[in-house]
Amino acid sequence: MYKIYAVCTILLVIAIAELPSGFYTFLRISITLGGVLAIYNELDKNINFWVILFGLIAILYNPIFPIYFYDKSIWLILNVITASIFGFKAYKNSKPKK
Repeated sequence: MYKIYAVCTILLVIAIAELPSGFYTFLRISITLGGVLAIYNELDKNINFWVILFGLIAILYNPIFPIYFYDKSIWLILNVITASIFGFKAYKNSKPKK
């Protein structure tokens, strides 16, 4: 699962650059799928902080009913925060379980 978190982190970091709109559509799809997979992964531990957080991420980035912030700086901040969340989970899940 940490590979999915890592890929989402990398995509969100790349999204900081000025890129064509097609990439941002791809980003929305990828992050929504990553969020849904994270929810699925966390649900075996019942509803917790991570399920709620990744649910909010999936809603925010969903491509079907997109949320638009017309100011690029808002998306920049959200992408950095979301990349940090996915990066943290990638780091935590990459450690071997004891």
